[in-house]
Amino acid sequence: MNKAVDDYRATVIPASPVPSILASGLIILTLGFVTFHQFVMAPAAAEREVTTPTPRAAIETSRLLKFEQTAEREVIVRDDLSGEMVDQIPDGESVFLRSVLRSASMQRRRFEVDVDAAFRLERLVDGAILLTDLATNDEMDLRAFGDINADDFTRYLSVTSEVDDKRVATLANSDGDD
Repeated sequence: MNKAVDDYRATVIPASPVPSILASGLIILTLGFVTFHQFVMAPAAAEREVTTPTPRAAIETSRLLKFEQTAEREVIVRDDLSGEMVDQIPDGESVFLRSVLRSASMQRRRFEVDVDAAFRLERLVDGAILLTDLATNDEMDLRAFGDINADDFTRYLSVTSEVDDKRVATLANSDGDD
């Protein structure tokens, strides 16, 4: 019975070391490529990304806003420069706006910065809608969350008041005095 087993092994299992050598060579070659990429190529790519920032488009319109929550869970939106109330959002409305403000509030508490600081809302000429938290300098393009969600904020760029009109007129007149 031993002879039958030995004959079977001789026909099924080759005694040649070539497959083992090829497999070992493939493993060593793979490790070499991974090491080369990890220590040579990846740092070079990271340096290129840091040294070539994306240019930012010009600002089309901008507004500084403050958001306050009342005891009734309404959100009061104020123009930061005039203090004028721009909007009063009842509880349960503008869910996206509320979630962005909640997230910003958590960031402000985490970094121990002014929780009452204003936000800068900007529309750039390329169409981007940016909300910048002036306390943490966090900036987000609201279009990334869809146009309907971005509209929760963009409506405040089109709302103007007499105070805003006077401020724009004053700035225009001061430019001509130079």
